[in-house]
Amino acid sequence: MLLISCGSKQSTVSIAGREIDKKEFKGNWTLASVDFDGYRKYNVTLFNDTDTDCFLVSDWNFVSNNNKGSYEITSNSCETGKRYFIWVLDSASRTFKLKPTDEDYNSVDDLGYTLNIKSVSENQIILGQRLTIDGGPVNMELKLIRTTLNQ
Repeated sequence: MLLISCGSKQSTVSIAGREIDKKEFKGNWTLASVDFDGYRKYNVTLFNDTDTDCFLVSDWNFVSNNNKGSYEITSNSCETGKRYFIWVLDSASRTFKLKPTDEDYNSVDDLGYTLNIKSVSENQIILGQRLTIDGGPVNMELKLIRTTLNQ
């Protein structure tokens, strides 16, 4: 994963000629799939936390008015629990940036992650990143499906 530091907060990003407002991220989501160039065959560590299999069906929450969020690993075969982060949309690079934090939203290290915003709709978010796996480029996509608009 690419390391970044979160910059200034943005409220909108233009993707494919459409303005995406951070409020569209608001609510609860489930990570439905992690795909690599159309195949789910690689297992990488996401956000310096745990592997992609553990992230499947994780529960995500985005709060748009303060750019805070969390995800909860729920798979019994993994270290379960809630993780916290601060997030921003970067209109200059058209990306989503995530900075892991402790439960009080304080930074715990200098790591941050940048994902390309592939698409956002009322019920689905697709984020992507180009990785190097086994010496070659691989495109990864994270697909989140809305569960509720609460929060």
